[in-house]
Amino acid sequence: AVDSEMLQRAIELEPALDGHHIISRPSYTVARDVWVPAGRFTDARSQLEGLRAEALRIGDWDALPMILADLSDLELRAGAWQRSLELANAAVQASNQIGQPGLSAYALKRLALVLAHLGQVEGARAAGEAALVASREVPATANWIWAEWALGFVHLSMGNALEAAQRMLPPIERLQGAGWRPGDGLGAVADAIEALTLLGRLNEAEALLH
Repeated sequence: AVDSEMLQRAIELEPALDGHHIISRPSYTVARDVWVPAGRFTDARSQLEGLRAEALRIGDWDALPMILADLSDLELRAGAWQRSLELANAAVQASNQIGQPGLSAYALKRLALVLAHLGQVEGARAAGEAALVASREVPATANWIWAEWALGFVHLSMGNALEAAQRMLPPIERLQGAGWRPGDGLGAVADAIEALTLLGRLNEAEALLH
């Protein structure tokens, strides 16, 4: 449920935030958290590319790795996997230049997912493990969860359902205990259900499905 009128009003007020951190702006939130999950790829792409140019204009270097990683996620969902890979690599490079582990984890988890979709499992596993290491340096963020999910997807792609379930389920259970309801994480939940089904753990799969 999204209050479209409220979001539009927030975007209209955004010019007053000139020079403000990009990832704190309403247009970034709308593009990443509303339009991309809803499949409005054209709108989201235009918005994120505009914010990428704005980040370069004002020197908001911390925002660049996140915007590039989000564009990579968008193109992965849209089926443009090579473009997604280029953007993920650019996000990793930008995060390395800044030297912030939280941003590195954010970029690396995206790279792991793209590589897994392309069948480059060793590279995907290396990127996922690197994301996990980087995320441990910033434990207050949720990047470790996405790193585990990326690694779980890699194992599911390789036919290792047990390892996939062991990677994916603990973060899901932890988030459920905190009252989380899946939005952007629906793909990971679906992968966990698939892994449980392949293992014959049908009651658990059904509960998670519901």
